[in-house]
Amino acid sequence: MPRLFILVMALTLFVFPASIAPPEPVEAQVGCVFQLGFQMLHDMIPDIVGACRENEWHNAENGDGLQQTTGGLLVWRKCDNWTAFTNGSLTWINGPPGLVTRPNAGPLFYFEASVCGPPVSAVPQAAHPPPPPPPPAPAASGDAPPTVNLKLSADRFNKGETFTITLEASDDKGIDSMWWWVTDVDDKDLKNTHSFDCNGATPCINSWDESTEDTGTHTVHAQAKDTAGQVAGELTFDFRVREPGNTSTPTPTKAATPTPTKIP
Repeated sequence: MPRLFILVMALTLFVFPASIAPPEPVEAQVGCVFQLGFQMLHDMIPDIVGACRENEWHNAENGDGLQQTTGGLLVWRKCDNWTAFTNGSLTWINGPPGLVTRPNAGPLFYFEASVCGPPVSAVPQAAHPPPPPPPPAPAASGDAPPTVNLKLSADRFNKGETFTITLEASDDKGIDSMWWWVTDVDDKDLKNTHSFDCNGATPCINSWDESTEDTGTHTVHAQAKDTAGQVAGELTFDFRVREPGNTSTPTPTKAATPTPTKIP
């Protein structure tokens, strides 16, 4: 899948020696934005990173954050917690000593993990990352993707207050797994992908009790995959975290809002 190809390319660029030509100029996407660590790295080298081609998304298997730009690829690696950009031949890393640069072929810096996940034996080379894939179509048999419900115990909470995120997924072939993550937040725990192995159950239901010190409006994203590999369309739900002492009445929980499908 194209998303998996981008992830494999990112691992190859930053972990394994590679010799890939810099990407050709491509057009920016209207409406996408940089956030948090990606915004910080972009502001350090704006002419090199260029404009965004898509919004940041997270791989469900390892939690890595990825975002294509007109200059190359931004990556946040969960396994060693650093943010980097590559143009296909050089890598810029916002690491403990600040912004540093090295060839993609290495050598690695002292703070970089030598291996993140299983080794990759062969990776197709490309002039630049491929464009985002279209939403997955139903299987030829007419089998539909799984259905997903995303609920929060409310949509407003005080800072540090515990709230509950609940996912429920159903499919006639059974659910393989489901997962969620949060954007527009600095809290690393909420940003990471939270997954649940359903082992073919339908419906598959699980709840997570969470809290955060980050005030403001944040967005929960959720998806699920059935045992046939069909991925549900992404759901989103906005919630607000406020300072203690704000006595405004919480709004009753509402249904999550479907958004265009992403394949983890």
